Amino acid sequence: MIMTAEQKKCPKCKVAIPKSAKICPGCGLNIQRRTITNIAIIVAGIAVLLGMFIKGSIESRAKKLAECIVSAQCTGDKNQKHFYNYCGYAVQKQARFAFRWTNVKEEPQFDVFKWFDQSTGKITGFGNKIQFQTNTGAWQNMAYECELDLVNKKVVGVRIK
Repeated sequence: MIMTAEQKKCPKCKVAIPKSAKICPGCGLNIQRRTITNIAIIVAGIAVLLGMFIKGSIESRAKKLAECIVSAQCTGDKNQKHFYNYCGYAVQKQARFAFRWTNVKEEPQFDVFKWFDQSTGKITGFGNKIQFQTNTGAWQNMAYECELDLVNKKVVGVRIK
């Protein structure tokens, strides 16, 4: 059997049929339905693979999140914006005169974290990237600590050293 460029084989009876044929004249197979079925099978296969990938990705992220919750440093790093918004302001309020942050564009304000009370979601952030102005106008580097309640997003305490 010699086929031309305008022909294809019927998948069932192997007879040469026109490429535009929707039904095989030899066996009556619905060629168009078979093509749609094949496309549906391919799409379903891709969906299954994508679902397995997403499930694995979610499980991986959930595992990392569970590990992070145990680590104060990881939890603090993930909540830098809350430390910046709540604790940063609380630290600034401790200045008697003026204050200025140093290196906050390159480094976070809080770089070390320890659990204050892990069971209630309270964590302490430590930093040293602020200067307070003294009564003589000089700038003095300061170290600070801030306890933050991550559940209620509120400052529990601030200390300047």
